[in-house]
Amino acid sequence: IKIGQILKFTTPPPPPPTLSGQIYYSTTPSGRKLCDLEEKAKKEAIETAEKPKLEAPKTKRSFKEKYEFDTIEKEIEQLEEEKTKLEAELAANATDFDIISKATERLGHVITDLSTKGDRWLELSELDG
Repeated sequence: IKIGQILKFTTPPPPPPTLSGQIYYSTTPSGRKLCDLEEKAKKEAIETAEKPKLEAPKTKRSFKEKYEFDTIEKEIEQLEEEKTKLEAELAANATDFDIISKATERLGHVITDLSTKGDRWLELSELDG
């Protein structure tokens, strides 16, 4: 009889590793009762998911949104006027590189601003109908 064989029979087997939230109540091979925390968590998640929060869609504009809607229309008009001036400046100075580079850079910014403000105007106009 070797020492290792005696230890195998006298020491209980090590408890199995816990797997993602599983806890064993006893470590004996015959009495392994598993409490699966994952199943409890899933049940709780299902119960909370079945009760969705019903939020009414926003139908009216707030004071800030009304103010923004009024000012954004003016800003869009100003940007469109600036765009036409820049396009006219580009057409008039087709040979001057400095003017063309500055005007095209500014025109790019104006076009992106027009796009974002136009999208926001559309969102605000849909709120009140």
